[in-house]
Amino acid sequence: MKKTKILLVMIACLAGGIFILLPQRILLANNSCGEGDTACMQKMHEHTHDEMEHSEHMKGMHQHKEFQGMKKPVRKTPKSLYDGRQLYEKNCASCHGKIGNGDTPAGKALNPPAADFTDNVWKHGRTDGEIFHVISEGVPGTGMTAWKNTLTEEERWKIVNYIQCFQEMDKAIYQCPMHPEVKSNLPDRCTKCGMFLKKQRTDDRGQME
Repeated sequence: MKKTKILLVMIACLAGGIFILLPQRILLANNSCGEGDTACMQKMHEHTHDEMEHSEHMKGMHQHKEFQGMKKPVRKTPKSLYDGRQLYEKNCASCHGKIGNGDTPAGKALNPPAADFTDNVWKHGRTDGEIFHVISEGVPGTGMTAWKNTLTEEERWKIVNYIQCFQEMDKAIYQCPMHPEVKSNLPDRCTKCGMFLKKQRTDDRGQME
């Protein structure tokens, strides 16, 4: 009787070992990790985990709390906003549109389509740091590429400042101090003297106070 029990335990142990090893064998066959190469196996596990996290990450609106507290080193001045506009129109407008609504052939052809900066749907968060992170690192699996190796940190922050202007485009007024008749709803330069337009105080209807 005791021998029978011992035999059953040994069979159970062997079966358990087979089931433990089987996934590793499959992973080895599919991913070319050498048998016993624990470092390789760990990397494959992390890669699978990252892919699953990314899949969940892309499903809907979310936040990047680790970047929400980033301090913005570039102030919103008439010049920095104008610089941001120039950088945006050169590097971003082909997909996101000149007025930031994503309504371009290139933007619509992407999957998912290019983000619309004029609405309230900021899928990856709307704080300064979150926007800067997306511009810098891009979004894997989409048409949004990383710009950290193309634009300087200061340039990326200037684009952050400018992108935020699209949210108030319908009521903001930028005006030339020397030529009050020259106005725009986005940061610009005066067509008469070249001065940077200065944002004016407006009420909720977009009327100057």
